[in-house]
Amino acid sequence: MIFKIGAKGNSFILPKAKGTIETGSLLGYTDIDLFLRTGNILTSLQEFEAAISDFKRVTRESKNKSVLAAAWNGMGLCYKSLKGRTNQHKAQKCFKKGLKHDPENITILNNLKSVSESPRQL
Repeated sequence: MIFKIGAKGNSFILPKAKGTIETGSLLGYTDIDLFLRTGNILTSLQEFEAAISDFKRVTRESKNKSVLAAAWNGMGLCYKSLKGRTNQHKAQKCFKKGLKHDPENITILNNLKSVSESPRQL
């Protein structure tokens, strides 16, 4: 199975084997884990819109507080990277939602602080 990621055509080959995504796990990962990891990969490739889509799916489907905190943080980082006043506001909202799930997460606290203190980026 080949997944095409982003407009740059980066792809990952995942073996079709017993325990694939359709049955809920691939090499021990759940669908939610895979979407979180893919969101992080897309973020590192600067494919922010695609990453946001994956992070949104995680926030809709996960019940795990640490996973939700990571997804909201990842989404916030994507919005922060997109620049613009609206995206900065969305980033701030994402970081706050992440803190609802993990109030003592230093990384999210620092990310929220960086958006709150940064000059408006247009």
